[in-house]
Amino acid sequence: MFIVARFVLLLFVAFLSTTALASAKNNETVAAPQEYCSDSNITVVSTLAGNTIQLARQRDVLLFEGFDASVNPESVQLKNASQKVSERGYIPKDGWRFENFRNALTPFVLREKDAQNTCLIIRGKEGDTAFELASPAILVAPEKAYTLCFRCKFNKRMVSHYGHKGKYETGIIWFDANHRKLHETPFSLLCEEGDGEDWYQKKICVVSPERAALAVIRFGFDLPNLGPEDFVCLDDIQFDAVSNRHEPEGEFVSRPLSIEPGEFSLTAHADIPVGTSIRFQLRFAGDNDGVPGTWSSFVNYNQTTTPLSPPSQGGDFIVSAQPNDKGEVSNNDLPSPLLQGYIFELGYLPQNSPLTKGVRGLFFNQIILNSMTLPLQGEDKRELSNTQHPISSSQCYKWLQYRAIIKTTKPETTPVLHSVTINNSGRAVITDTGWTGPDTAPPEIIWRSPTRTENADIPISFRLCDNLGGLGVKSVEAYLDGGKVELLQDKTHGNEYTLKTNGPLKPIDRSRSLSAWRIENYQDALTVEHTSEVITVRSTNKDETYVDTAFKLQSPQIPVRENSKYVLTFFAQHTMELTQLQHWGELSSGIRWKDFRGNDVGAPYRMSFGSRDVNWRRNVHTVKSPAGAASAELCFGWDSPNLKNGDFFSIKNVSLEGPKPELTYAPNLHKIEVKSHDLAGNKMQKTWYVLVKEFPTENIMGPHGRKQLTTPQSPPSQGGDFVASAQSNDKGEVIKDTLPHENMPPTLNPSHRSTELTTKSGRESSSPFAGEGQGEGYFRANTIRLRDDGMTLIDNKPFFPIGIYAVQKSMVNDYNFNNAFKELKEAGFNTAHTYMKERNNDFREFYSTAAQYGMKVVVMTSTGHNSSDIDTIVRDVASEVNQPALLSWYLADDTASHIGSSDLKRVHEAVKDIDPFHLTSQADWVGAENRYKGYVNSTDIFLPELYPIGKNGMRGVPEVINDMNHVKEELRKAGQCKGVWAIVQDFKGWGWERYPTNEELRAMTYLSIIHGATGITYYTYGGWGNNFGAPFDKGVWNNLKKVVGELAYLHNVLAERNTTETCAFQIVKGATKDDLGYPAINTLFKVHQGKRYLFAVNSAKEKTVGRFNPHEKNIPEITVLFEGRSLPVKGGVFVDDFKPYEVHVYQW
Repeated sequence: MFIVARFVLLLFVAFLSTTALASAKNNETVAAPQEYCSDSNITVVSTLAGNTIQLARQRDVLLFEGFDASVNPESVQLKNASQKVSERGYIPKDGWRFENFRNALTPFVLREKDAQNTCLIIRGKEGDTAFELASPAILVAPEKAYTLCFRCKFNKRMVSHYGHKGKYETGIIWFDANHRKLHETPFSLLCEEGDGEDWYQKKICVVSPERAALAVIRFGFDLPNLGPEDFVCLDDIQFDAVSNRHEPEGEFVSRPLSIEPGEFSLTAHADIPVGTSIRFQLRFAGDNDGVPGTWSSFVNYNQTTTPLSPPSQGGDFIVSAQPNDKGEVSNNDLPSPLLQGYIFELGYLPQNSPLTKGVRGLFFNQIILNSMTLPLQGEDKRELSNTQHPISSSQCYKWLQYRAIIKTTKPETTPVLHSVTINNSGRAVITDTGWTGPDTAPPEIIWRSPTRTENADIPISFRLCDNLGGLGVKSVEAYLDGGKVELLQDKTHGNEYTLKTNGPLKPIDRSRSLSAWRIENYQDALTVEHTSEVITVRSTNKDETYVDTAFKLQSPQIPVRENSKYVLTFFAQHTMELTQLQHWGELSSGIRWKDFRGNDVGAPYRMSFGSRDVNWRRNVHTVKSPAGAASAELCFGWDSPNLKNGDFFSIKNVSLEGPKPELTYAPNLHKIEVKSHDLAGNKMQKTWYVLVKEFPTENIMGPHGRKQLTTPQSPPSQGGDFVASAQSNDKGEVIKDTLPHENMPPTLNPSHRSTELTTKSGRESSSPFAGEGQGEGYFRANTIRLRDDGMTLIDNKPFFPIGIYAVQKSMVNDYNFNNAFKELKEAGFNTAHTYMKERNNDFREFYSTAAQYGMKVVVMTSTGHNSSDIDTIVRDVASEVNQPALLSWYLADDTASHIGSSDLKRVHEAVKDIDPFHLTSQADWVGAENRYKGYVNSTDIFLPELYPIGKNGMRGVPEVINDMNHVKEELRKAGQCKGVWAIVQDFKGWGWERYPTNEELRAMTYLSIIHGATGITYYTYGGWGNNFGAPFDKGVWNNLKKVVGELAYLHNVLAERNTTETCAFQIVKGATKDDLGYPAINTLFKVHQGKRYLFAVNSAKEKTVGRFNPHEKNIPEITVLFEGRSLPVKGGVFVDDFKPYEVHVYQW
């Protein structure tokens, strides 16, 4: 009787299956690749048929060190560590080795309080703290993938670390079977996402080299040194490889799937070998403004009870193939072995469906799986299908999410999940397949309204998108100048949001908030606690040791009226006698008055703070602004007395009350912060700035040919037709780009042609030219930008910077900027850099004098270089963005020693938000480790420091080739064309024993250009201490000016694009290689206005002879520029001699 009932049941299932499949054919199937919410022990495998979900393979652990050793109960407190720890001395075991220079360090094993885990701590001391922790040799196979994982934290701010001559390194060393070193894979201890003070996990994936048999892992560095309060912690070091065994169990949670109220069915397409299973669970959620609301819980199905809970509480079903030893399946057992190894579709069967009514004695999984044992014909496999049984979804549920739990009892075998399909009545079939992995990327802003605008009424808008294939945005909120604002959403352009503001944007009075104050802390000798309400500076010394603690707390400029009464009020507390303060330079306490140009006017008002008082004390000062005053600058600070033995000084509630001027000269600058997280829980926080200010209206190239800027209009969502107009000069002429007379440098102020680009729509673009994420293919006139080969463009005209560092008032120019710039201009320089950061009279004179002589300048903000104080940086940029002489913001110097790449990139992006008209730049030496690595996207311009002469360890002129090649390689790998302005050495001191010779200087200059420089600068003009720039030696200075004159003459040639034309050559006599193994003759071919130019440099310190084939017919001779000679062309070639480091520039 039971057999008959079962047969009837199977026929009914087959009928329903046929009906459902036929119905599904009438619906459109959506099967786009998607990420999913999360996973564990799961891997995505790509096949020809698409991506599938499988159990991940286990890993063979070849090395593990968790430093799990007993420790003494002695408890210590680590600086910047939140918990007390117990520690004991670390004794390396099992082949591990710890080494440090002169045994200056002692490593400890420690256990955090109330924690079972132990770790290794390496605490610093005074002096050289070079150290290295090395593993025992690990057996490896050649050309196999391995993974190194470890946990790390440290309290010392580090942006890089370095070894010393092959020792004290961090990396993996590979050896062959005879213990010969094959290769080293370096890695970094640094945390990419933060400062590293909290534990973070590092994962390094590597492939062993050919013939590798052993590996040794090293942790350590020579620099920076670890001070007495510094530490590095390591733990859970594991080195492993993928095995052939799968994990016994894994799971993944799908993305949220949108459903409609009514009936739906869920089917799965999977391979289930013997000994494996896949179990599904469901949960549901209502809709909350287009995203899932509160989810129900995932509920496991109990096979011995009623099989399915209602959809509101979740449900599950199981697929497995586990026959008994005889291959039999009883009525109450799991399904027939006919399922084993087959591909099938599994339906979700709810409680009280027609199939379950009247057959309560059969469990849910038995009914489903037994109904799927109907065999279909096939040679190698059988397809088994069941009806897609309908589920009735409650009206309040609009979202579904499933969890797949995958298991195996046979490590060599795994189930394979191909797809999961939802067939919902009234809408298209949704097939979840082609999985790419878990959604781990946060939402991102893909478009913003203009961040630099002349229109104070312009809406502040942005578009938010989860990453490609992401699960979707869950929430978003925005802040304007620190205050939360309402967001208006427009879904016609995707997820576009607009901040609801109260009328036009206006300048913010920042004087009452201490968060806008700038802090100068000499030698970083003090700790600073800085909030919007209180600033405290505190001595870190715990004794009477002398430390220079000069500091200054400085307010933004506060608008005032001249000849008016003001009352300064503040609260202060301090542990020192502060009645007699000594000041040095501008480190002072009081009020400084400024005119409209920022120049000092009148006498500063100075004040002191009285006797020691650790309680808050109110201070009141009544003052009168002098004639000509337009703003006031409040300062708190002094040079002496020094803070020591835990001394501190605090201020709060600072205000300057008095008449307010009708006009304010504060920049109309605003800070936008957006916070969002997606349905997978990934969080995003993005900050940018908006500046309302007129665009540059005078010709950036100089005082001639001024053009009014037309604001381009671009509709980011709808596009538009560009309308371009070419404008000539005032006479209607277009002046050809001609090469100047041989003895005259080219003019830097030619009449120009500007291009105005607009669209036929009314929305303003967020960028003056093609910007990040904008996709807009236009540029605004009167901008400085980079051509696609890295050459600088000013007013869309190529500009090759010829500059010099550290221009300042000094004895070499009689402390007069006019003398300095006049000489520089006459020599052929077109660019000047300065290290001045104080916005004082000298700084403003530097700007104005450069503009007077038509020169461009590279400047840093008042925070100095290597600063991450973005708020202060953008305020300076906002104030100076329209300076006519400005070329570049100098953001970092010796970059990798002082600021991380992500921090520098954030500064760069903030500057470009409000000043897309100028470039950002950084400088650093390159070195064998290539310090530019990782910093390619951090600025527009990189200035490699090429100083190979006169210092131990430097390898002379050929080092220029080596460094420039390193830079080019990083640019190639990053797929970027950045500007490279080489810094050529022309100084002595600070360890460099001599100036370069005339020949070395000229060779380094032209080698830099040949190997990719798009600009040349020289270090240095100024000098201080034991460092002397070129002007300090008359002969050196005259030689530099001669070389610069050549570059000025060749300016328009150097600014040309490189050509595909070549001039073949061969070395016919003398040196063939230089000291670093590069070919002795280096060449660059350029074409300008129909003439050919060949730059050739001998990088060897021996003579050589080259034969050149210009591939041109009927050329009688070749002109050698700057040498007053020519060479005959015989048989289509010419031959020339090269002295050591000699340069020839040929023209025909």
